[in-house]
Amino acid sequence: MFKKVIILGNGYSAQLAAIALHPIIKDITIVSPKKDLVANPIDLRGQSAHSHIFLPRLQRELLNIDPEILQELSELGHKFVPGSNRLKHNVPMGCNRLFLTRWQFDLAINTIFNNRVNASCVNGKIVNMDKIDTTQTLLAMDTGRLIKVDNTTLIIDGMGTNSPCILPFMKECKDVIEEKGNVVYLTQFFQLSSSSDISSLPDPIFDCAHNFGNAHIMLYPANDLWFTVTIAINDANKPLIKKLRNSDSFYNYCKENPHIKKWLKKSKMIGPNRIYINPKNRWNVPIFQNGITPPNYIAIGDALTSMLPTLGANCSFTATHIRILRDLILSPKGLDQTIFAKQVKKEQFTFFQNALESKIQNGEFISYAQAPQNRLLKRLKKLIRKTIGLDIKRIKKHLIDTSSL
Repeated sequence: MFKKVIILGNGYSAQLAAIALHPIIKDITIVSPKKDLVANPIDLRGQSAHSHIFLPRLQRELLNIDPEILQELSELGHKFVPGSNRLKHNVPMGCNRLFLTRWQFDLAINTIFNNRVNASCVNGKIVNMDKIDTTQTLLAMDTGRLIKVDNTTLIIDGMGTNSPCILPFMKECKDVIEEKGNVVYLTQFFQLSSSSDISSLPDPIFDCAHNFGNAHIMLYPANDLWFTVTIAINDANKPLIKKLRNSDSFYNYCKENPHIKKWLKKSKMIGPNRIYINPKNRWNVPIFQNGITPPNYIAIGDALTSMLPTLGANCSFTATHIRILRDLILSPKGLDQTIFAKQVKKEQFTFFQNALESKIQNGEFISYAQAPQNRLLKRLKKLIRKTIGLDIKRIKKHLIDTSSL
């Protein structure tokens, strides 16, 4: 059906789409502003400089797209592992998590892209958008409108929530859902000392995550002894946000959780904390159900759907978009936008609705010791369950219940 693919963007969405489609369509071009990926981009703003966790839905989708992707990630040192250090490696897939910073993950996908697509496609290299003759390709940067191209060319929009292509179609479609997240995320990078044994530190998901009433705190480990602490705050709580932009105040707030404090004592703080302001929940799927766009244009990733990033669900959603797109291209009837939209809605809309209902409180600060789950009796029961191994079943259930994204 398509002889050529032009992919807009140069992030994870665009490169994974190229990896998935290159066995089917050899003529693939990525059109993007030039972006250099570096090993430790802690000086960057935006999602790359924030904490991340990758859910087992991503693992399942990568297996569906091509099992060798997981093998290549593993060879780069990135494996899905049990989401708790209380579990062993023979747990169900739903218990697994991939713990990496976003820039570590993006760098790995970029490596796989270069090894596969740049090496084997007709036009696999990334083309700088500034050098593209827009009258010959697809994008009029002044208006954000798509220019009509040959119907044998598939245009895939992986430029994220601010894609200049998708925004005009959003204005034409009354069924699009867009809601402010009303959350501010503050993230601080840390690196453990070279002698640190992560397995001896408190469990990141089950011990370190906590609700302080006026904010949620989360700790995510990564490779090379990196880890991040992220504090999610209701954006109405301006005084707390302003206070925690100060690195010392951020550090002292984190120490209120004694489990996180143990991580901090063995690490050094790298750079200032990063702010990610009010990400949007967006559902652009109706655009393709209503046939508003050209028939050979499709959006994936944050250009199609986006949610609050706390659980890393958007990366899982993106992989699902790509798997559905790939399967439709391979089907006897080929890609149909309406069928694509229906399938995305069937698999993802329930989870998107649940994300809309997630709210960060704007209440008073509750110390760790005063939190209901940390009362002496509850802590004693928890210790007994852990000692005799009864907590394993609960841990597995919690991980699987939060894996559906």
